[in-house]
Amino acid sequence: MAVANIGTVYPRSVGFLVLATGLLLAGCSGSEDSVDGAASSRLPEVGTPPQVTRSADLKYPMQSYTLTDGEVRTLSNAQEVLTQQCMRRFGFTYEISDTPSTDNESGTARRYGLSEAANAERYGYANPEVPPTDRNDDRELEPAMLVVLNGPDDIDPNSLPETQEEAEAGGKKGDTVPVGGCSRESYLKLYAPTKGMIDVSFAQTLERDAYMKSRTDPRVTEIIKKWQACMGDGGYSVNDPVSPLEDLGVADDPSGDVATKAAVLDVQCKEKLNLVGVWFSVESAYQKLAVDENVETLTKYQEQSRDRLRYANSLISGQSAE
Repeated sequence: MAVANIGTVYPRSVGFLVLATGLLLAGCSGSEDSVDGAASSRLPEVGTPPQVTRSADLKYPMQSYTLTDGEVRTLSNAQEVLTQQCMRRFGFTYEISDTPSTDNESGTARRYGLSEAANAERYGYANPEVPPTDRNDDRELEPAMLVVLNGPDDIDPNSLPETQEEAEAGGKKGDTVPVGGCSRESYLKLYAPTKGMIDVSFAQTLERDAYMKSRTDPRVTEIIKKWQACMGDGGYSVNDPVSPLEDLGVADDPSGDVATKAAVLDVQCKEKLNLVGVWFSVESAYQKLAVDENVETLTKYQEQSRDRLRYANSLISGQSAE
């Protein structure tokens, strides 16, 4: 019996944008200084921005449709259970690991970069909400196990089934390795069991697009320029309020004295300018447009997400009872 502890493996050719939604947004670094006149004429209206100093508690128009970090964790753990069940059919013991949780279930704590003064003073740019993990997804496994887990290396991506219904219609026996391996089977069973399912990343894609549009909105680029100037007054040359560590030269020591000093000023500048409040208002306006334009699909997506979470919880409960 072979034993693996490699965490969730997502099948090749599948763009899975649900995971780490907060990281997805925060990782889109870089800003543009302007937009053309045509784009400016289509900017969504924004009222008076609220004064915001803590982004972790912000509520967005898309929030009732997107998954919380806790729900993402539930789905990830359920996919692990399905992968384990599949691997067991072929005589392999697949040891699953629980996806670590965070305190910020909405995934917005650092959407616009560091924004909490207490954390800046205590941790610098280090994030106390991200727990350490011992999951080792790069562990070397024996070739036979890798084939069962992921399918052969030379598999044609176009041959991968799009739904579990399609996979089962192929008429392969239960002792035949699924096309794309157990990782593909676990994905399809959870996210695409039948035709007509809305892509699991649909809501997150709309959310990401709204965020990216907000980054190039002149109201946001203007406030970012003011933040840059504020940081410059303190002796720091930095471009991006979301991911400033490289510019500051503290990526390898985000909680050191140098990083902490910069982090404190970073938050002070954001509070002085109300950067979080302005950016939140602009992004919310773009999200509202996305909801209005896609409300029917989002409602169906929401229903499917609830069904998927019920199934995921049943899988996890069954695993616990074993």
